[in-house]
Amino acid sequence: MRNCVLLDFDGTITTKDTTKFLLVELLKQSPCRFFFLILLILKMLCSSNISYRQICKNKMIGYLISGYKRDQLQSALERYKKKVEPLFRNLLINKIRETNHNKDLAVVVTASPTFVVSFCMTDLPVIVIGTEFKMNGVFYSGELDGNNCFGYEKVKKVKKLIKSLSLQINIKESWSDNFSDYPMMKMANHRYWIGDFRLKNQVNKIDPDGRFILDE
Repeated sequence: MRNCVLLDFDGTITTKDTTKFLLVELLKQSPCRFFFLILLILKMLCSSNISYRQICKNKMIGYLISGYKRDQLQSALERYKKKVEPLFRNLLINKIRETNHNKDLAVVVTASPTFVVSFCMTDLPVIVIGTEFKMNGVFYSGELDGNNCFGYEKVKKVKKLIKSLSLQINIKESWSDNFSDYPMMKMANHRYWIGDFRLKNQVNKIDPDGRFILDE
């Protein structure tokens, strides 16, 4: 039996959503794509639906990477990683290292692109599950390969990973900053929520057995 810890990325491992940093670095490679990007940003900002906002984020990323090879994005990813690493929470970086020391699994489950978060966490012993993007040969098409790794989709992807490992897995803990992850969080024996008092109220009402950690 192997224990496993599930962790969301943006706002959980990091102290804030890092999508804007990624968009800025990708846009530097294709400044001519700026004007169409503005339309997608406006659509996202006009919606309060968190699922739709995530769809918009990945549409923007897909638009900016379309037509590029993976190695052509290296510089943008390096700049993104440099901006994001200072935002890592020591609490969760230590949790990942402790999990690895105990020979358990740390799995980052994110709505962001798998290849982006994997690059950002290459120095840490984690498995990354995220949103996938299609390739046309060696070039990104800009389209999603499957669904956004969001909401219940995270549960399906975690189950798929466990099946592929051919191991008995006990999901010991799960960590998130947003109740959109509640389906995934319920897979764990212990749930840890990081956020403000609005999230605390949700936790108290919907998940009284979950532990709340105030984001300071």
